[in-house]
Amino acid sequence: EYNRYAIPQSEVAFSSDTERLRYEAWVSTGKPPEGESGRERLHMQRRGYITTAFTALHFLDDDPGRDQDVADRFGEAVLANLRRDRRILFREAFGTYPLHTRTKDQRVLNLYRLYERWFGGGRAFLIPLRLVWRWLAMMGRFVKWLIRAVGEVRTPRMRGDALVAAEADFATAARKIGRMRDPAVWASLWLRARFDAEYLGVRLPGTSESGLEGATWESDLRFLDATGTQRRRVEREQARAEADVRRLARLVDDGLLEDVARVIGVERAALGREHVRAATVAYRADFRGVRSLLTCSRVLEETAAAVFDHPPLPRPWWPRPRLKASFRRWWRAHGRDDKAARKWMWRNVVRDVNGCRRALLAWDRLGADGAMKRGIERMADLLRHPGRISEQIVTLRIVQSLALIDLLNYREHVYRLGRYGDSGDEAGEALVLDAQTR
Repeated sequence: EYNRYAIPQSEVAFSSDTERLRYEAWVSTGKPPEGESGRERLHMQRRGYITTAFTALHFLDDDPGRDQDVADRFGEAVLANLRRDRRILFREAFGTYPLHTRTKDQRVLNLYRLYERWFGGGRAFLIPLRLVWRWLAMMGRFVKWLIRAVGEVRTPRMRGDALVAAEADFATAARKIGRMRDPAVWASLWLRARFDAEYLGVRLPGTSESGLEGATWESDLRFLDATGTQRRRVEREQARAEADVRRLARLVDDGLLEDVARVIGVERAALGREHVRAATVAYRADFRGVRSLLTCSRVLEETAAAVFDHPPLPRPWWPRPRLKASFRRWWRAHGRDDKAARKWMWRNVVRDVNGCRRALLAWDRLGADGAMKRGIERMADLLRHPGRISEQIVTLRIVQSLALIDLLNYREHVYRLGRYGDSGDEAGEALVLDAQTR
């Protein structure tokens, strides 16, 4: 549309009277000239474009240099139309079907009202007829939508009702952006919370600071407008990280690193902070079973002690005779005379709560002392080359940070081009990302 109607200022004097009339009508109203018949429009399309200066970037970005070029070549009126159309484009794209404008009964599932509408008063017998009617109505709406879509393709219109487009606030746009970007953001955040204890504010064993001061997960959750369920999941992961690091720190105090250094054949002083971080990551991930081997007894004891701290897990339906035999041997040696505790602990073992199933198998196969010895050997093998673990943690941190920055840039772009601030719509935490975290 812009390439068909906009005339460069340097070419206005060379244009025909018809072209100038079309241009003046279009630039004043922002719409194709009134009364222009379909035959005349088709004839104009066959004649080609007046210019080819306008591209998709003019409407998807607000580069100052590009906008100034439009003003210099086509005038301030064309630039004003361009900015208005750009705003409407973003408002329409990210403001369709805003949930906050729907009535509560359309946003909430009310089972009683659903029963009254479909089953109460003998309505259940009419369900087949109502379904057939709904199907016919849906097909009718589909045919109408198809006809309208074909018409829009044949005669494109980039114009919309600015008042309707402006009804949706930036929260609606942010929610739609989240549908596209949030899966990658949350996946990288869960991975980092799972393996990077420092991200959760947990200090490495033997250190006085985490190395990521100020880079807390709380700021990321505020930026993502996390739900209560998502926040509780991270909090549970933080509690597990604190328990794991506390258990590993006890091993370090008992001489774990000295034993590892002896196996490697170096002095204890040669194992620095990078080795401690690699050991923490490997322990947290139970990489090559080091967590289960080094602390099989402690993991089982802690899980059994906290067995009543959460509701009972569902009953397992599939028999596990070998695992059951291992559990019975451990319970006879370390359990207590409490049938409820025994039943709940068995369910925890089946679902590997806190890694207790892997710890049980290590204890049953090697015994506590044998598992400790095997765990030290595997940890020493891992710490011979700690860089391979550090590199993966650095990559994970970069990926998670870039995912958040990508989401921030997308939100800022839409907020700026949609000109939500002009209508007093504050973005709030949606555009606030802790720079220290990055």
